[in-house]
Amino acid sequence: MIHNDKNDTEVNEYIDKTNQDEDVRKLISEVETNLNKAMESDADLKTFEEQLGQETSMASMADNGSELTTQDVCNMRSEAGTDGDILQELQAGTKVTKVDNADGNWIKVEYNGQTGYIFGDLLQ
Repeated sequence: MIHNDKNDTEVNEYIDKTNQDEDVRKLISEVETNLNKAMESDADLKTFEEQLGQETSMASMADNGSELTTQDVCNMRSEAGTDGDILQELQAGTKVTKVDNADGNWIKVEYNGQTGYIFGDLLQ
């Protein structure tokens, strides 16, 4: 079981004490060095690591080409963002095909032969 309560004093004290151990510090340093080297040579790994801890939608984790469903009435836009022109208003339950992830949790989709963007939280 992973304990993830940062307010637990006893656990935090144990972690602090363990991190002071020379072998643990050496291991942490070695892992960090190897991770940094790996990220320098692998752009996908670097992007993945940078996004850890950020909120993400289920739609962004779906494979390209997957069928996604709108969860509510939503706008399909010309660009990834609310500044993009509205291409179509889609009703809840509309099936779209995921083309790719875009910036800011927007998903590039295809619907009825038209390509546009829908905010990821509105897709499942």
